[in-house]
Amino acid sequence: MNAQRDHYITELAPATTSISKVKLLVCGGAGVGKTELISSLKCSRFKSLFRRRSASDLAHMVANRTYGFNVTQTTIPNAGDFSIWDFSGRKDYYIGHESFLQERNAIFLIVFSLKDPVDRQLMQVQHWLAMIKAKQSTAKYVSYRRHSTTKPFVVLVGSFADQQPPLLESVPSESGNGQAFAVPSAASVLNAKMDNGKSVFEKVVSQYSPYFVFPDIVYTLDCRLSQTQESKALRSLLGHLRQELIKKHTYVPRLTKTISDVLELWRMEHQNLPVLTWEGYHEKVRSHVNPLVSHDQLRPITLNLHEMGE
Repeated sequence: MNAQRDHYITELAPATTSISKVKLLVCGGAGVGKTELISSLKCSRFKSLFRRRSASDLAHMVANRTYGFNVTQTTIPNAGDFSIWDFSGRKDYYIGHESFLQERNAIFLIVFSLKDPVDRQLMQVQHWLAMIKAKQSTAKYVSYRRHSTTKPFVVLVGSFADQQPPLLESVPSESGNGQAFAVPSAASVLNAKMDNGKSVFEKVVSQYSPYFVFPDIVYTLDCRLSQTQESKALRSLLGHLRQELIKKHTYVPRLTKTISDVLELWRMEHQNLPVLTWEGYHEKVRSHVNPLVSHDQLRPITLNLHEMGE
C-alpha cells in the first residue's frame, strides 16, 4: 500500500521526465495535397511499395478532403513521434483555425501547389504566414544550423512537382512559315516548377524572415511518393527540429506521460462525443490514474499535454 502511494507521489513530482512528442501543423489551401503528404511522411519503406497511385487516381485526393482539421498521433520514420494537425484549406474553416495556431511546441509546414500560377502560390503562402504571425507569442528556442531564435519555424513544401500543366512551347516550324507547338519535356516542366517554387520561397523569406525561421530551401515533391530523396530530406529536417524542441522543453511531471498513454483509450470510450467537463476529466484521472492529483496539480500537466498535441 505504501509502495503504491509512493508511486503516486513520485508521479506528481515536478520536472521528472521530458516530453517525447511535438506538434506538426500542416497548413495550405484546399486541394494542394496536405493529407496525401502526411500519409507519405508516415509511410515506411515497406508500406510505400503498396501505396503509389497513378496520376489518374488524383480523385482520391478530392474524396479525402479534410473538414475542419484532423489530428493524428503518429511516428514518422526516421523523425520520431509527432502530433500532426491537418488543417482544412477551405475558407469557411479559417475562423476556427486561428484558435489553434498559437503554439510553442510546434513546427509549421505550409504546402502550396506548383500547378497554380506563381502569384497564386505566393498569395496562398502569404495568407497562412499572416494568420500564423497574428497568433504568435514568444516561441521556444529552435536551433537550426547553429542559429537559435525564438521565432517559430516554418517549412515550405511545393506539391505536384510531378505533373505537367497544359502548356505548349512555341518552336519554329520546319518550313519556316510561322510557328509550330510542342509539349514541353518532363524535365523542362520540372525545372520550371522548381524555379517557381524558389521564386515564391525567396519572396516569402524576404518579407517574413523578421518573424519566422525558414530552412535554406523549399521542398518540391510529389506528395504521393514517400521514398524520394526530397521526402527523405524533409523527414530528416523534421526529426532534427523535433529533437531541438524537445531539448528546449522544460521537464514535466511523470504523470503527464501516464495520462498521455491512456488518452487514446478514453477517446475510444467517448468517440461519439470526445469531450469531458473539467470536473469529469479531473475525476477520471483520479479514478483511473492517480487518486492524489489535485486541480492545481492537474492544470499545468494538462497544459503540457496540450503542447504535445494531445
